[in-house]
Amino acid sequence: MLMCIHFLLTGYLFAWVLIGIDPGPGRSPYPFRLIMLLATMAFHAFFGLSLMHGTEILAPQWWASLQLTTDQEALLADQQRGGAIAWGVGEIPTVSGILGVCLPAALLVGAYVVQMVAPLGELAMFMFPGAIAAVLLVAFLFILKDKRLMPGDKPAWSFRELASSFYINPRKAPDFTWAWISRFLFVLGQSFLLTYQAFYLLNRIKVSEADLPNEIFIATLVSSVLWIVSSVVGGRLSDASGRRKIFTLVSAAVYGIGLLVVAMSTEMTLFLVAMAITGIGIGIYFAVDLALVADVLPDPKNAAKDLGVFNIASALPQSIAPAIAPTILLVGGGNYSSLFMIAGVCTILGAFAILKVKKVR
Repeated sequence: MLMCIHFLLTGYLFAWVLIGIDPGPGRSPYPFRLIMLLATMAFHAFFGLSLMHGTEILAPQWWASLQLTTDQEALLADQQRGGAIAWGVGEIPTVSGILGVCLPAALLVGAYVVQMVAPLGELAMFMFPGAIAAVLLVAFLFILKDKRLMPGDKPAWSFRELASSFYINPRKAPDFTWAWISRFLFVLGQSFLLTYQAFYLLNRIKVSEADLPNEIFIATLVSSVLWIVSSVVGGRLSDASGRRKIFTLVSAAVYGIGLLVVAMSTEMTLFLVAMAITGIGIGIYFAVDLALVADVLPDPKNAAKDLGVFNIASALPQSIAPAIAPTILLVGGGNYSSLFMIAGVCTILGAFAILKVKKVR
C-alpha cells in the first residue's frame, strides 16, 4: 500500500513538473524538461529490459506470503511480460500528447494484443484488434462534434467535381508533386516491412511459429520507443533551425538504411538493431514531412482536399506492396532479403525526391 501511494504521489509531481499549468516556484525551462523526460524514459527502458531478460522471480518471499509460488514458470512469465510493458507501453502515457506518437502507439498496442491472444488461434489474432478498432471508431463518431458548413458555403456537387478533386496538376504544383512522390516511395518501403516481417522472421531468422507473436512485439517495442523519442527531438530541432528538407532527406535515408540492415539480418539481435534504425528514421520523417507538405499546399483555401490527395501517397502503397511483392519474391527465388533491399532502395529514392522541392528550405 505504501509503495502504491509513493508511486501515485511521485507520478503526480513528475507530471506537474513537466506539463503542469498551475504556478510554482522556480519552474524549469522547457529544454531541461525535455531532457528530464528523455532521461526518465531511458531509465524505464533499462528497467524493463532487466525484467524481460531476468531468470529469477523478484521478491519471492512476498509471493510466498500470498501462497502464489506453486507455479514458478507462470510467475516468471508474468514478470517478463510486465518488463516488456514497462519498457515500451509505459513510455506512451508520458508523451501521448506529443505529435507523432499515435501511429507507433497503435502499432505497439496492436502487436501486444496479437501476442496476448495468439494462444486462441489465428482467427482471434485478426478479430481482437479489429474489434478494438471498431469500438474506438464508434466512440469517436459519437464523441466528435462535427463542424458543418452553412448552406450558402456548400459547393455545387457533381461527379465531375468529385473526380477532379483527386487530381492536382503537377506543372502547377511541382513542389507538392515531389513531396507526394517522396511520401509514396517512403511508405512503399515501409509497407514491405510491415507486411512481410513475419515471413522474414520465420524463413530467414528461423523464429518458431510459437515465438513469432512475442518476437514481433519486441521488434515493435524497439521501433516504437525510438520512433516516439526521435519524433519529439526531430520536430523540435526542425522548428528551431527553420529547416525541413534536410531533416526529411536524412530521416528517409536512415529508414532506407535500416531496411538494408534488415535484408542482411540472419539473427534476431541484428534484426532488432535494424528495427531501431528504422524507428529513428520514421519518427523524424513523419514529424517533419507533414510540416513540409503544409508549406507547399497548392491552394491553402482547399487545404483539406489537398491533404486528402496527399494521403493517397500513404494509403496507395499499402495496397501496391502486397500486390507486387509475390512477383519480386518469385524473381528472387523466394529470397526475402532481396525484397527488403528493394524496399530500402525505394525509401532512399524517396529521400532524394525531396531535393526537388524548391519552396521550402
